[in-house]
Amino acid sequence: NWLGVSLAFGASISVAVSFVVSRPLTQELPSLTITAFATGIPCALYLAYAFIASDLAVPITTGGAVGVLGNALCYAIGLVCLYASIARLGALRTAILINVEPLISVGAAFLVLGQGIAPLQMAGSVIVLFGIFLITSDRSKSTTA
Repeated sequence: NWLGVSLAFGASISVAVSFVVSRPLTQELPSLTITAFATGIPCALYLAYAFIASDLAVPITTGGAVGVLGNALCYAIGLVCLYASIARLGALRTAILINVEPLISVGAAFLVLGQGIAPLQMAGSVIVLFGIFLITSDRSKSTTA
């Protein structure tokens, strides 16, 4: 599916540009302010579109409303931490560090939800960890030996 591949590629380019562009912003603005703009403006635009198009589906149960609000809160906390990490570590180190996110998700699903971990997920986790190790390893040691 070339559309899906193209959209994924475009998303990856957008994230990379976002990391590079946000680095100078994080030096001047608090991460909470950046997060408010990065999420508030798209949210307002989406809500305006949804109201105009009459295409807004809101949760009808308390559990659904708690889920939506909890998801929004967790996402906002994650973005605040992301921008704080970019400010402290830089865009490249943050990009490397963020590769741990899927491993944390799989581990949390196992520990909190009791989901099993398939062999393919284990293999993928090992590949991600190995990739992070390769990127962060000190290459100067291998050239001096």
